[in-house]
Amino acid sequence: MINSSLAESESLALIDSGADTCMIGPDQFYIEEQYDHRRVTIEGFGGPSHTIRNMRIGSGITAVAIDNMTILVRVNEAVISPYKTIISTNQVQAWGHVVDDVPRKYGGRQAIFLDQETLNIPLKYIGALLYMSCRKPTRKELNEGHIFDLTDYRIWNPRQDKTDEQEDHEMFPDNIIHCKAKTNPELPDMDQLKRCLGWKPNDVNDNTLKNTTQFASNLLRLPMRMHFKSRDPALNVKRLRETFATDTFFSSEKALGGYTCAQLYVGKEITFTEIYGMKTENQMPQTLQDFIRQWGAPSGLMSDSAKLETSKQIKDILRMYAIKDMQSEPNHQHQNYAERRIQEVKATSMTIMDRVGAPNCLWYLCLKYVCVLLNHLSAPGLDHKTPIEKAFGVTPDISALIQFYFYQPVMYLDTNKPSYPNSRELFGYWVGVAENVGDALTYTILTPEFQLINRSTLCPAYHPEHQNLCQAEGRLLRT
Repeated sequence: MINSSLAESESLALIDSGADTCMIGPDQFYIEEQYDHRRVTIEGFGGPSHTIRNMRIGSGITAVAIDNMTILVRVNEAVISPYKTIISTNQVQAWGHVVDDVPRKYGGRQAIFLDQETLNIPLKYIGALLYMSCRKPTRKELNEGHIFDLTDYRIWNPRQDKTDEQEDHEMFPDNIIHCKAKTNPELPDMDQLKRCLGWKPNDVNDNTLKNTTQFASNLLRLPMRMHFKSRDPALNVKRLRETFATDTFFSSEKALGGYTCAQLYVGKEITFTEIYGMKTENQMPQTLQDFIRQWGAPSGLMSDSAKLETSKQIKDILRMYAIKDMQSEPNHQHQNYAERRIQEVKATSMTIMDRVGAPNCLWYLCLKYVCVLLNHLSAPGLDHKTPIEKAFGVTPDISALIQFYFYQPVMYLDTNKPSYPNSRELFGYWVGVAENVGDALTYTILTPEFQLINRSTLCPAYHPEHQNLCQAEGRLLRT
């Protein structure tokens, strides 16, 4: 925000629920970028006979007054127009903001609410229409001000933003206006497309367009300059063709590593499961970023109505990676299928810890091991395939999981080369497969001092052909 009020050069941008796309003009907006290859035709009230062709798509920044302060507002995916500015109500709401375009005199709030309604842009009611006061920002404001995105940075296609596909528009009487100004995308340049796709036949190119996405586009920003952030973050990560559910659960005892709770993610159909330890539940956004970084971005994320799981920080991550946001009904936790997976994971871990006599402080390590185990086990609901195969299309190898069991006493090689007569073998407990360390048969070992190390050279502590009774029995007596 900048401590300045709007100057006398302010003008009005129409707030229009009948427009399917925003239009911005250079008089009110600093045009940040525009796409030369993405053009649309604007159709007005008169239908095809009243059209404006070859209008570029781009983004721009304007200055808006809020409580004696000035904020900068960016409108993405707008038509660059030499005419008046129009703000499409539904395009703004598609990005998660609230547009109350009902005048105060009729019971409305007459404002646009940003940042989970912590900021609001007041609207003016003039001649039965609502307007937003704005002006072109100064260079100083562009360099110093914080910018709020009013619309989504991803490609906006109003034809795909539907909820009433089955509605019969013929039911409207002739005297009711049910179709106002709209945009129509220009057809792609097939000659240019053929060059880019290696001069393949037209049917191959047509089917390629139908069976792929084209979300990103090259930017035309003149004069040309460097960009310092990813232009399409959603394309930088793998995609999981599955909705995942998530939930937080707590332990009555602090785990090794200081964890007091855990965040679990599970696929709705494929049941692929991942878990992350947390010292506080406020670390949940970091676990979501780790899940996306490690495995990919799911098509949707289901959670309950917990405040943190529906926070602005989570919504920003979901928007960045184009992940649909879903919540279960309040007080209906059973609708979140992460609850059922948590029960299975906890029950399996309790069985294992009881059988091997593991101390309670290893509950998180056991949960992590159980999730890896379940991902590699055949599931009847998946035609006896494994969740790993269903999620990623590869047959998993379980060699690392069938060499040892959880909390099995082992002897591992001391790589520090101890001096004579100290043994080169040390005692520990096997607690899982090491992640991103060494080869496929590298494991995580718990030492008697409760330190976690990764080693690949080890054997059972009581191997019948290779026993080290001095180390094993001595360690067992002290534990």
